[in-house]
Amino acid sequence: MESRALVREAVRLNCMINELNLPDFEYVYGKYHKSVLRYLSGRCASLADAEDITQDIFEYVYKILDRFDPQKASLGTWLYIIVRCRLKNYYRSRKIAFDIDELVDVDGMGKDDMERAVWLNEIRNKLAHAIKCLNEKQQQVVAMRYIEGISNHEIASRLQMTEINVRVTLSRALAKIRVNPEINSISVD
Repeated sequence: MESRALVREAVRLNCMINELNLPDFEYVYGKYHKSVLRYLSGRCASLADAEDITQDIFEYVYKILDRFDPQKASLGTWLYIIVRCRLKNYYRSRKIAFDIDELVDVDGMGKDDMERAVWLNEIRNKLAHAIKCLNEKQQQVVAMRYIEGISNHEIASRLQMTEINVRVTLSRALAKIRVNPEINSISVD
């Protein structure tokens, strides 16, 4: 009984799509799957993560394809917005939450240790702000190189760039960070 209801729903949705001249899921998947996976593989920590997010995206697209409005945006733009949102969710989910009291024995810290911890936190915040001022490609390269510890060769293959281009992008990003007023205001005592 349940399978008949699913078939009826599929037929109803297919008729709606045909009436509105909307693309069907097979078309969307066939046209965009490889490019979405390629895009995500250059921005995720592993290929497995990129594949998981890609699968999640296309499951979501399958559910909401009837909401696509070709008068508001092209299909590629609509899908790109979904991809960007899911990628942001992935980045948010990778942040490690912890209780600062569990990480540091505050009671056992001396005054110098506390001041150093505050100073390091200030530097971390200023660096994060400086990195946000970089363009997206520079942010990716800096994050992959210094946060994930990936080699220039691996970055180049993931982002489909040459190693020289990775080095130039990294060099320009670091130059922008060095001249950032926030970074220049850090005092080393």
